[in-house]
Amino acid sequence: MSTIHKTAIMRALKLLEASNCKYKVITADGDEYGELVVMTKKSKAGKPSKGLGLPRGEAKSTIKPYLQNLQVAQSVIIPRPEGWELHHVQSTALNIAAEIWGPRFGYYDF
Repeated sequence: MSTIHKTAIMRALKLLEASNCKYKVITADGDEYGELVVMTKKSKAGKPSKGLGLPRGEAKSTIKPYLQNLQVAQSVIIPRPEGWELHHVQSTALNIAAEIWGPRFGYYDF
């Protein structure tokens, strides 16, 4: 970083301190100034995975037999296949239900 940039940053820091501001400045060189605690970006560990990594149509063919013959007021228990998380089963079942009965399931016919 050039001396002009460093001088400008130091002046800005003095102005922030004189204003009693809380701040955190991280320069392009990685130097840090200020005492403000900065939250880091959340890791993607808590987010569900993009998919199961199955060949196209395999998830659908696994869940569809449970929903195919359902009638009004019936329910079914879908066992969770090994290696699947709950949201995979829910998402796949919802997509199949929308395909069979339509995206609104008939509740909002206008």
